[in-house]
Amino acid sequence: MTLRIETRYDERGSGDDAHGRRKVGNLLVGKHALHRDEHAVCPEMPRARGDERREVGEGARNHDVERRARHIVFDPRDDCLGVRQGQLVKITLTNNGAIPHSVDFHAARIAPNKAFTDVLPGKSVSYTFRANDPGVFMYHCGTKPVLMHIANGMYGAIVVEPKPGVLPPADRNYVLVASEWYLSSDGLKAPAQFDMAKAHARQPDWMTFNGYAGQYVKHPLTANPGDLVRFWVVDAGPSLDTDFHIVGTILNTAYPFGDLNPADALHNVQTVTVPAGGGGVFDVKIDDPGLYPFVSHAFAAVDEGQVGLLNVGNVKGTMSH
Repeated sequence: MTLRIETRYDERGSGDDAHGRRKVGNLLVGKHALHRDEHAVCPEMPRARGDERREVGEGARNHDVERRARHIVFDPRDDCLGVRQGQLVKITLTNNGAIPHSVDFHAARIAPNKAFTDVLPGKSVSYTFRANDPGVFMYHCGTKPVLMHIANGMYGAIVVEPKPGVLPPADRNYVLVASEWYLSSDGLKAPAQFDMAKAHARQPDWMTFNGYAGQYVKHPLTANPGDLVRFWVVDAGPSLDTDFHIVGTILNTAYPFGDLNPADALHNVQTVTVPAGGGGVFDVKIDDPGLYPFVSHAFAAVDEGQVGLLNVGNVKGTMSH
């Protein structure tokens, strides 16, 4: 898989774009600050489809893949990537911003002083790694101050699917990336900028799943009764953990820290911590139709936007939590 990542904005600036959306760093902030008025882009897990597979080079392994190159811009709203275990991944980072940037893939086993180096404006860097470790992993800008770059939305998630047969097949796969936002104001009436003092104090203005506060309350994720629903959860931080919990049910199977060895799984647990910079995979099967909130059970996070609904059975109405 070839992945091209572009940086576009300078974190030090802010202002309105042509559509009237306010920009906080490299995040475009709409009418309701970090609330989204349309269906979310990111929740369904991207697939590395087998019909795009072909051997690459002399003696290539049969699970190597060369795909049409995917181009993304650092953006927490839709930066979800999917590969298969053992797939060769090529990264090219192009810096079209005004300050240095880099990209650190937690799924890679590679010398960071060679691969995760700072890229100056107008320059690019490329490296490859083999995704041998299954799970869900964060990637992010690793340029100092890392706190500022992550807090401005320069992160995403990569799902490394395990080999067939390791996990039971899921009827629904959803990717959630938790994060917090430290701003000079709430962004509701005027453009907001990153606030380092709030970030050092760990006092966020907003906490989100996939970049928008409360978006899955207005536009719930869906499942049918009896579906096996798999949540692939990354906590991008930059500083606070996520205590993942689904109201009204029990997590049938939890793979803490994204360890997908079935022998290490937990069963029938209520809440599991996903640490900042870490991941977790959670299976749930719900038979009764209804609205099931998913939250970080550290409830200050819920009040600041880290809450969504799983609508099982296409029931009507909504609920708050």
